[in-house]
Amino acid sequence: MNKKWLLGIVSLLFIIGISVIVYFKLSAPMNHKTISKSSQASSSVSMKSSSKQDSSTTTTSSKETVSTSDDNATETGKPSDQAEGKEQTKTRSTSFDFNAMTHGNYSSVKGVWQNAAGEKIIFNEKGLVNDTDNITSFNYDAAGNLIVNVQSGYTGYAIWFVIKGNTIAPEGDTSDTNQDRIFAGQSLPGDVAASAYYRVSQ
Repeated sequence: MNKKWLLGIVSLLFIIGISVIVYFKLSAPMNHKTISKSSQASSSVSMKSSSKQDSSTTTTSSKETVSTSDDNATETGKPSDQAEGKEQTKTRSTSFDFNAMTHGNYSSVKGVWQNAAGEKIIFNEKGLVNDTDNITSFNYDAAGNLIVNVQSGYTGYAIWFVIKGNTIAPEGDTSDTNQDRIFAGQSLPGDVAASAYYRVSQ
């Protein structure tokens, strides 16, 4: 009887030992999979968070770029001296259309212009009524008056179109500043009043 009991106890312990070993072998892979899944989930959350931060950084950078672009546009959009001259011309009461003139249309100055000595300058829609004189280029002075450069044979001269209210001479203009007027020559006139041309007919 004692031997049978001992064999039974040994057999039971053997079975229990085998069961414990099998249990741990089966549970170990499951724990590994659980840990692996948890690690992957944590990594995924971290990548999403990083992606959101990168997106936020990109958006901020884009806004800063737009702001810089607007600042540059404001700086580069500053009008030149010539543009300021044109703007000043528009705000004054004048018969001169400088924009049209610089594009070949002289209708606004069409007619006969005459000075105190009886000398005349005549314009039609296309420019000077003179076979030898050709308009070659344009400039503006600080007051916004248009300066037309004229080629005449082997020499040349300039015509100043002075807007009503503007002056041609810094030290004073003795011509009739209540009218649009013209001055012509290779330099500024000495006798401003006598040199001014006024339109006498169209």
